Amino acid sequence: MKRSLLTLLIITCTTSLYSQNKIQGTIIDSYDKRPVHGAVIIYGTGKTETTTSNTKGLFWIPETANQPIQIQCLGYEKTTILPLALKKQPVVELTLEPVSLAPVEINADAAKRLVEKAIYNTKSKMLTNKYLSYITHITESEQRTKEKRDFYFKYAALHKKRQPKKDEIPFSFWLIDIKHVNTLGDSAKSKILQDDTGISEFHIQKITSNFDNRYVTISPAENNTLIKLEAYPDKNSNSPIKNTYYINASDTTIVSAFAESIENRIENSQYRNIWLRKMKYRLLKMNSSISFSRHDDQIYLSKATYSFTHSFIVDDKEEIITTTLDNNYINMLDSLDTKRLKSIKNNTKRLFRISSDPAPESSGN
Repeated sequence: MKRSLLTLLIITCTTSLYSQNKIQGTIIDSYDKRPVHGAVIIYGTGKTETTTSNTKGLFWIPETANQPIQIQCLGYEKTTILPLALKKQPVVELTLEPVSLAPVEINADAAKRLVEKAIYNTKSKMLTNKYLSYITHITESEQRTKEKRDFYFKYAALHKKRQPKKDEIPFSFWLIDIKHVNTLGDSAKSKILQDDTGISEFHIQKITSNFDNRYVTISPAENNTLIKLEAYPDKNSNSPIKNTYYINASDTTIVSAFAESIENRIENSQYRNIWLRKMKYRLLKMNSSISFSRHDDQIYLSKATYSFTHSFIVDDKEEIITTTLDNNYINMLDSLDTKRLKSIKNNTKRLFRISSDPAPESSGN
């Protein structure tokens, strides 16, 4: 019994002595308050002593340290703090602000948080109570026969209320004009275009922040006014898509986002069945982009494009169909006579979607 009490006393004294000789700090992300793992803490005379934060963002330095402490982590702004200040406020917030001039690898989790923050800030500044007019041109063409079909949509969109935490932007749409140019002829050979199965949904783009199994680099662009973030699928990923984001460095909002297929990744992709149509298809090539502009520091969609090339197998014959979309902003109005226009409903409400939710890698978004 006496031996147990003595052991307990020794442990208690040792723990107390250890805590008295160490200064504890916690490093978190300034945006989402999550712990930052792997930050480097430099302290001591001559800045020769270092330690790192653990998975909980915790770190310890000797209590005898009396020189300014430097904290740095890839993808974050460097921070300096005095030991006395750390004692009074042990929680240190790091800001996502890359300053390297050359592309450097960034932790996938840090990249995800940066894009999520940019998406949230962009949705928080969306232009409201203005009617925005657009023209969308959709073309479908068959590679071998040169048959094609064109659709032109002119529409107006109105955003009444900002809801940055919502997945979809609550736009209202009115169809102003539509034109269909059919160049198939009476003896068309393309069964895909004849059956309308090649027509894409009338939507623009979805921005995602899925960085699972991605190799991510980050660098400044446009004289350091933009942050360029590129995400490539690594060896553990089945995705054939590369994503690029341009983000305003001043307020962390999306300027543009791009997605494109990687040739050596996509060439061995497998066919997928469309059971109801008795056919199968596989993606051969894709690229897409979405861009935003500003009006009095408010943000609105200015342009969106995409192009998909698929190989379809129908009745044991291959058809290669390319579908392209070009969506351009025309003008901005304070009012619009919507009574004479047809409201666009149902799945076309997906016309503009901006999300921070993870998306399946096979979707190519």
